[in-house]
Amino acid sequence: MLSPIITVYKHFPLQFFITIFLMAGVAVCLLLHLRRLLSEERLSRVEAVCSWLLAVCAMGILFFTVLGRRSWDVYRYNFDMGYSYRALLYGGEAELVRQVLVNIAAFVPVGAFGFFAFRRLRVLASLLCGVGLSALIELLQLVLRRGCCEIDDIMGNLFGTLAGIAAAGAVSVALRLIIRRNGQT
Repeated sequence: MLSPIITVYKHFPLQFFITIFLMAGVAVCLLLHLRRLLSEERLSRVEAVCSWLLAVCAMGILFFTVLGRRSWDVYRYNFDMGYSYRALLYGGEAELVRQVLVNIAAFVPVGAFGFFAFRRLRVLASLLCGVGLSALIELLQLVLRRGCCEIDDIMGNLFGTLAGIAAAGAVSVALRLIIRRNGQT
């Protein structure tokens, strides 16, 4: 009866479960705080929901890139700016293409949720969230020796954040046009 639990425990250390539990606690606390701000009318529903989704997205990215990984015995880093993009231009390997696309795709929601979470300076605040989260991840990967700290990861994350901001901006403009066309305010 306990076989699946034992199997999971053998493959994932206790740190895995503690991290998941703490992240769930943070998500619940943030949800309660946002609910209070919403009831005080300091946030709109869209801002509250997107703020929560942005935080959950950031925690998920942190988990998969840093917290959910095992430590290396050595520091791994690559500060050669643009090396992965140059390699792609000269017929990069499939794994490199996958890494670059994942770095971009992982941060599209950060840009999109950030755009709708902030009332003022939407683009700048979203961009700072994406770049700040990316820099934090790379710093933690270097210091904790979990993953490889790379400048190209920050570049890819920046491209993803910008794509998310652009997509959210396009949706925002489209919604405004639809509302205007229907005669609503």
